[in-house]
This record gives sequence, structure tokens and C-alpha cells, in this order.
Amino acid sequence: MTLIRPTAKPGRSLEAFGFSYLSGPETPFEQLHQHDEFEVGCPHGGEIIAMFGAKTIRLPPGQLVVFWATQPHGPVAVSSGVHSTAIHIPTAWFLHWNLPVGFVHSLLHGEVLLCPQRAGGLPDGRLIKHWVELMRQGTEQLHRVVLLEVEARLRQFAAEAPPQPAEHTCPSEIALLPGQSPQFCRIVTLVAERCHEPVSVGEIAEALGLHPNYLMRLFRQLSGMSLMEYVTRQRVAYAQRLLATTRLKIIDVAMESGFGSVCRFHTVFAKLCGTTPRQYRVGLRNGR
Repeated sequence: MTLIRPTAKPGRSLEAFGFSYLSGPETPFEQLHQHDEFEVGCPHGGEIIAMFGAKTIRLPPGQLVVFWATQPHGPVAVSSGVHSTAIHIPTAWFLHWNLPVGFVHSLLHGEVLLCPQRAGGLPDGRLIKHWVELMRQGTEQLHRVVLLEVEARLRQFAAEAPPQPAEHTCPSEIALLPGQSPQFCRIVTLVAERCHEPVSVGEIAEALGLHPNYLMRLFRQLSGMSLMEYVTRQRVAYAQRLLATTRLKIIDVAMESGFGSVCRFHTVFAKLCGTTPRQYRVGLRNGR
């Protein structure tokens, strides 16, 4: 098992960050990103409201959140002075922990799970800070300790009760900070819902009652990527889900994900994931 040293806060690529952590202040729309790991995170000092694909979810301070980070995600609104801490677990490693089937199934299908606080033991907010401090020391032995402790905490969470998806927050109820646009959440939600079908900027703009040029400019300003790039990333994230959870043929995965051809699917998937769809599926099964 190769352990990768901690990374800086990830950018908007779909590259694998490996076994790593992030820790620092959180700001709205700092980035809308995705990566091929499971993420175990926690806000500190206040709540965060974040987008996860088409969902807008309120994350309370001091409570662990668990999700598969292949879906584009990022903060929408944050309390003053909030910072966040997270641990990234490579997808293949996570799957080979053989956690309860229902728990894994929920995560692989895009659910965001909040861990209830335990009656005893170290509070989760302090626990994840402890994991990060161990990882900062940079030794393989301590990295292994963190992996074992994260697995144990998630196994306990999954065993206590059927996992309940985090409650969805209506975008219109979010108190956005100055300079933010309430239209952004509407755009992201609509794109996430329609990205598996042929769709154009004009059609999305018409559905939202916006001019196409304004729509493209607004989306790039707030997300750091073009609208059609976001559509493509949503399609790749859905393809990763199908490769991990089904035995569909590659051609069927391509069509189900909204790609018009297998050739384009292979090209885009390799560009964003650094591997072919078939190699990606094999890697998940072999723990690589």
C-alpha cells in the first residue's frame, strides 16, 4: 500500500488526491470541485451549506459528513470564521473495507451521510483534528493508524442504525453572502437533473428564464468552469458510479451517462480520471 503525503486543498480537477487531508478556512464558492476519493469531513466554528451534485445540504459544526467526492461539490454559504477539516480515502481502499452493504450503497449512489455524535469518547470534531495531526507527522505507521481509526469510526456509524441521508435544504432558503447569486443553485440543480440527456446551453437558459450569455458568464464566475464542462463532469461522475455498482457493458455505461458515443466517453473519461473506464473498474475490484 502506497501512502501519499498530505495534499493542499484540491483544485477543480478530477485527479486522484490519494490518501490525504485538507484543513483550513472555508469560503463560499471558493471552488466547485470533484475527486475520486471518499471524503470524511467536519466544519468547525459554525455551519456550512454546500452543494453536492443537485443537493444543497446544511452541515452542522462538529459533525462528521461522509460522501463520495466524485460528484461536483463545494460551499454555498458559510458562517463567519468557519474552517473545515477532511480526510480523503481512495475509493478502492474504502470499498475493500467491506463496510455494511447498505451504508456503501447509499454513498455510491450519491447520498451525503451525517454521523450522529457518539454518547461517549472523543467528539468527532476533535477526533478528525487528531487524525490530521497524526497525518501531518508524515510517517507511514501513523498513516496506517489513521486509516484503522477512520475505518473503525465509520464501521461503528454504519452498525448503529440504517444510514439516513442528510436533509436537503431548499436553495431559496439559503442566506447567501453579498456578491453571491441565488440563481447559481437553480442552475446547478437543473444541470444535475438533466445532464444524462442531450442538453444545450440554450435549453438550460430557456428553462431558467435567463439569457444564454448571462447564464454562461454567471456560471463561470461562480464555479470557475464553463457550464458545459460542468455537464461533462456530472456525466463522468455518474459513469464512475455505474462502473462501481453495476456490471453494465462499457458501451451501456457511456449511453446511460449521457455521452453520445463510446469514443467520446473514453476520451473524456481518460482525460479527467487518468485511466480508461475498464481499467477504472478493474482497479476498484483489485483495491488499487
